Amino acid sequence: MLSHTVTNGPVERVIRPWQGANRGPHIITAIVLFFVATSPVAFYEIGYASALAIAFYVLATSAVANLWTCRSVDPGAIDPKEEQDDVVVALWRGECVLPQKYHGYTKDYTGQFCRADAALGSVPRPLHVQGVHARYCATCHIWRPVGTSHCSLCGYCMRRFDHHCGVIGACVALHNHRFFASFLVSAGLGAMTYAAGCGINLARTGWPTAQDSWNAIGITSIVLCAIGVYASTVVFFGCAHCYLTIAGSTTKAHLTSNTRNLSKSISWLTRLFELWCAPIRPKTSVPPPNLSPEPTMPRATTAYAYVPPPAEVPADSPV
Repeated sequence: MLSHTVTNGPVERVIRPWQGANRGPHIITAIVLFFVATSPVAFYEIGYASALAIAFYVLATSAVANLWTCRSVDPGAIDPKEEQDDVVVALWRGECVLPQKYHGYTKDYTGQFCRADAALGSVPRPLHVQGVHARYCATCHIWRPVGTSHCSLCGYCMRRFDHHCGVIGACVALHNHRFFASFLVSAGLGAMTYAAGCGINLARTGWPTAQDSWNAIGITSIVLCAIGVYASTVVFFGCAHCYLTIAGSTTKAHLTSNTRNLSKSISWLTRLFELWCAPIRPKTSVPPPNLSPEPTMPRATTAYAYVPPPAEVPADSPV
């Protein structure tokens, strides 16, 4: 796998594209196979051809398929550029004399270069307003649109970044959020049907009053039912992510108290179409991260306020 070292001050770190937990999907797949292997006990009373058993097998297959699709496709990476932005380089070098159209460029309190959404000629909005400024990524050499964040583990800036999932070892963003939500819902509903099958077994054997209900099948059904009920709780996370897709928001926006929708100007139906019908491309088709070390851009300790352009002095005014 390609890798390169980036120096940021006194700290050196190695960036590997798509770095993440490679064992997570394998472990989850093994758990699903465990449920499938023990399904003869879960559906012992109602049989394999029952509607509940068929629903379980369909949901288990859907969960595994969505898991590996979410892991394999491009989450929504923006192709990095090879060259730095000329204006950012000029600001970084201290060349403060810039054309009037560049007076919307500033720095936030973390030292990241920012520009207003209408930087070319208009007064930018206050820096504390979240989501109205495009921030510059010194690693990918791009201006990040609203809702885009850089993932240091994957090595890319992700469109509509939700979070980096350490379990599946990939970011959840614009192009794979639908597969992540489908995986959670399918896994949760499958666990529910599994637990329901175990519950039917116990009910038909007369548990807990019947004496013969405490045999090996009965005790195994109790244990498997508890496991199924516990695993079914992931369906609530799946429903939460389905809500985020409808609301046009992300997990990061809620955790950072930025509940502003990423796309208020369009309807929820259009948002659903853009998210659930987003294009798919494999990770292998994404250009690799920048492989050449870049000069360090020191992070500022203070915020840089907006500097208005100089006022024009009339020609007949005294100097």
